[in-house]
Amino acid sequence: MSFLFFLLLKIFIVVPETSPDLYGYFAASTPCSSELKTFLKIPAAEKCDQIKWKIYLYNRPGTQTPEKFRIVREFIYYVDNRTDKNMGTATIEGHWKVEQGQASGKAATILQLTSTDGSVIRFRKLDDNLLHLLNNQNYLMVGDAGYGYTFSRIKN
Repeated sequence: MSFLFFLLLKIFIVVPETSPDLYGYFAASTPCSSELKTFLKIPAAEKCDQIKWKIYLYNRPGTQTPEKFRIVREFIYYVDNRTDKNMGTATIEGHWKVEQGQASGKAATILQLTSTDGSVIRFRKLDDNLLHLLNNQNYLMVGDAGYGYTFSRIKN
């Protein structure tokens, strides 16, 4: 019985991507804000209640210099209190950089992600393991009763 359990566990667990140049892998589930739809390639008219994010940040090979990112996202619509529907999955890629700037009126380390189509989102680095999404005015985004905008490091 335990062999079967471990076999099923091995089959169904998704192991995050590893690379010597991976700066970090961050994940979160956030509300579906209209501010994020363009960057995440979610059609404006689509029903969307939740976004599941996986963010991979890579350094330039052999250095500690930020280079590329890849976001894998899926968005979900709640049909009713018991049923949710995956409305679509996409991958967004581009370049990222670290800046010193202002977030919510205070000095902060900011990670800026620019997709290949030129769209930009920014995160405030709270510490080495936590990022918080910023709105277009560089203020911390505020979640709702179910979800927030803080991303946790899953893997280094």
